[in-house]
Amino acid sequence: ELTELEKYCIITSMREVLSLIAKNQKKVLKEADEVMGGKVLEYEAKTIYRDGLQEGIKEGVKEGVDLLLSNLVASGLISEEEAKAQGDIVKSSQEDNS
Repeated sequence: ELTELEKYCIITSMREVLSLIAKNQKKVLKEADEVMGGKVLEYEAKTIYRDGLQEGIKEGVKEGVDLLLSNLVASGLISEEEAKAQGDIVKSSQEDNS
């Protein structure tokens, strides 16, 4: 089974070939694009993008919190136990928001 990204890549390639073949046939291009699912694929691409963006944000927040807590421990401002507790709170909060 093809992934949504693979489907998107195939359709995008097909559109490029079609645009070269039928470059002077506007109606053919429009109808072919509709048949190939232009609106659906754009939505799927947006979904893939949004999912990736959300995952990236989660990872970035986790890395930022880990770095901050590590620096606070290294500076002696909080203990390792406090850092672990704070990290657990942030992790739990992220899981609740998923």
